[in-house]
Amino acid sequence: NVLEGRVSLANNGGFLQMVTDLPLDASKQSVDASEYDGIEFDILYRVVDENDDKSGGSFNMHIRTPGTLQQASYRHTFQIEQPNTWEVFRVPFSCFEAYGGGPDMPSVLDASELRRIGIVGIGREMDVYLAMGGLRFYSVF
Repeated sequence: NVLEGRVSLANNGGFLQMVTDLPLDASKQSVDASEYDGIEFDILYRVVDENDDKSGGSFNMHIRTPGTLQQASYRHTFQIEQPNTWEVFRVPFSCFEAYGGGPDMPSVLDASELRRIGIVGIGREMDVYLAMGGLRFYSVF
């Protein structure tokens, strides 16, 4: 999957995202990843404009559960250090922080009900080219 486009901060900001629903079975609302420690993914960040910062970039991973409100999610920011090179990231479920759900949203992500996951460019103007080569749950033995 490829995420390509421009993030503009005009009109109170913007974002660019690619998302996927996690259940492969359309009759299910979520997947149970509670036997795993986190999410592992392969990602490539390509410098689009030669005038842009070539040192990589900050992006977010957002997870939604069946109980999160429309604008709410559990978020983790990750830093891509090597543009134009595939990198493997591991994000423990414990690193995700609740965002936008108000006082009724649990502060800790419940990995037994994961519905949707997204990679998001947000918070700064940028041209984005991200390719995702794999997404999986991982366990540390």
